[in-house]
Amino acid sequence: MYSWDETEFKLPPFLELQVWDADHFKPDENLGTIRLDLSRFPRGAYSARLCTQDMLKKDGSVPQFSIFKQTRVRGWWPVTSKKSQGDVKITGKIEAEIQLLTRAEADKSPAGRGRKGPDALPVPR
Repeated sequence: MYSWDETEFKLPPFLELQVWDADHFKPDENLGTIRLDLSRFPRGAYSARLCTQDMLKKDGSVPQFSIFKQTRVRGWWPVTSKKSQGDVKITGKIEAEIQLLTRAEADKSPAGRGRKGPDALPVPR
């Protein structure tokens, strides 16, 4: 019988945000992606103007922090897309607020409470 250790299966904590367009007559396209390592999170820019692709550098020149120590962050981050030759190009910017909650905090204040449901789409023909 095999006994397993929980630490064998731990994965690095990443958050991936994707931006898609919503076409009516063509397939939707991925406009860009940002993948954030939550234990080495790049500090967000204060405004869209200050948000650049340099924020994603992993060489230590960009301030980083752990979302597990500072449990709330707000800012602007660049969204990028890979081009044909492997070049990465900034395709947009996203403003987000991210907060890490305990289960008790999340149960006390669930997301979406007090909001109405999504609007129904017309039936396709």
